[in-house]
Amino acid sequence: MEAHFTGRIQFAKIALMKRNMLQVLYISAMQFLEPLGPVQTYTVIIREAKKLVAFDEGVIYVEQKGRLQNVYSSNPKDKSTPQKKGAYLAFAKKKVITLSKQEVASLHPGLYSQGIISMLFIPLMYKNKAIGVLSLRSSSQQEIYTKDDIAVLHIFSSLVSLAIRKMQLNYESKRALSMRDQFISLAAHELRTPLTSIHGYLQLLEKKIPQTDTTKTKWVKEMAKETMKLRSLVTSLLEVHSIERGKQLYSFSHVSIAVIVKKAIEYTTLLYPQHQIVFENTLGEDVSIIADEQKLEQAVTSILDNAAKFSNTEDILRISLAKPKNKKKYIQLIISDQGKGIREFDLPNIFEGFYKGDNNQSAGMGLGLLLAKHIIEKHHGSISLTSKQGRGTSVTILLPIA
Repeated sequence: MEAHFTGRIQFAKIALMKRNMLQVLYISAMQFLEPLGPVQTYTVIIREAKKLVAFDEGVIYVEQKGRLQNVYSSNPKDKSTPQKKGAYLAFAKKKVITLSKQEVASLHPGLYSQGIISMLFIPLMYKNKAIGVLSLRSSSQQEIYTKDDIAVLHIFSSLVSLAIRKMQLNYESKRALSMRDQFISLAAHELRTPLTSIHGYLQLLEKKIPQTDTTKTKWVKEMAKETMKLRSLVTSLLEVHSIERGKQLYSFSHVSIAVIVKKAIEYTTLLYPQHQIVFENTLGEDVSIIADEQKLEQAVTSILDNAAKFSNTEDILRISLAKPKNKKKYIQLIISDQGKGIREFDLPNIFEGFYKGDNNQSAGMGLGLLLAKHIIEKHHGSISLTSKQGRGTSVTILLPIA
């Protein structure tokens, strides 16, 4: 009876220990879900490992260009390199390697002289491929780690592998985005100067050509229109780059919203002369707002450009400027078209940069609405969009009155 009771107590202790281990593993997994940098990730790995098994020093080796690199050690003075019969063996065999006191003394005399008498090497696996090794060193354990310790560390190593790979992918993603932004910025700056020159020469050429020569005049006007589109694209790329770097500058003053809309209409008419644009202004010319005139004109032009781009030539583009019903201190600008509209699936992403939708084969890079949204919000306003496929799109802008 007593033996049976003792056995039940022992079983309960084992069950409690396993439950505690699972809780520690769960907490570790939650921490690895956080967006951590390299040093933070490695620090958390060693800290969480200490909650599972006893050791004095922890080292993380990560495979880089075919070699294992010591990327982190809990001992700041540790400059050791991985050895063939330790980390490299665990990496190559993809299995846990343990070293006893005698083996440490023979294979790692430097560490042995510092008091390390037991070592454990756990391969870090990701999709059946070794990506590194977690090494645990002890100066107090004279026995090799138990099977239970190794079983727990096997589970833990899977979490560690995912955490390291997530961190690597995050770094690679940021690096790729940084390279993209640098390329876009450089390309846009390099394109701006020749485009300005080309546009200037085309204007001179247009004045030189006799108005009676309709064919040549048409060619020059067409080239000038395409050059204006290119200049607009380059400007948009530079604006996006400035937004992402937080270096977009604004110059605010009292301006007439009606004047801004008229300038945007004039520019759009030059690019899309076949479209009819109807402007209905119930506010008059005197209503002013505090705005950066150039940037707000760019926002309105971008929206008008989209409206023209996704409409048939016979469709009318409508712009209305009025006071909204429920917001007395605001003006309301609505730009609507009768174009092909936007799929409901694409609507949540429409204000994202470089997003054009799967079925959108039109020219441009999907930057217009992103820029417009950023500019409107900088003016303490709001922008919203409604659309139905085959029935057109309507963009509503609210801006505070000065």
